[in-house]
Amino acid sequence: MVWKEESNYPESPDIILKDEHQTFKFHIIKEGVYPPNHKLKYTQHPGKYPIPHNYVVQTTYSKKKYTVECLIAYINNKPLYQIYFEEYLDKLVESEQSTSHAAQLYCEALVKNI
Repeated sequence: MVWKEESNYPESPDIILKDEHQTFKFHIIKEGVYPPNHKLKYTQHPGKYPIPHNYVVQTTYSKKKYTVECLIAYINNKPLYQIYFEEYLDKLVESEQSTSHAAQLYCEALVKNI
């Protein structure tokens, strides 16, 4: 699978990522800030990227145009990953483990609602 990115970031807050089967549209609402080095956490390998505080992105995907709003906020010096979803973004899943775990919880919540 080869992904193609269409972006003029940071001049535009919109990023499109697509392959031959699907498209994801990202709208960066808030870039967030990095905590001081002694509190800063990183993603797992292989990337090991710094994790910002108060980062907010809205993502739209699928032909049905599902929309989620994803946030990262440090609570007690640890990142909390949150995903708001449903039509009015009034449902929430969250994880202290990782963005992947939050995404897994989101998928499980979708399956329960079907």
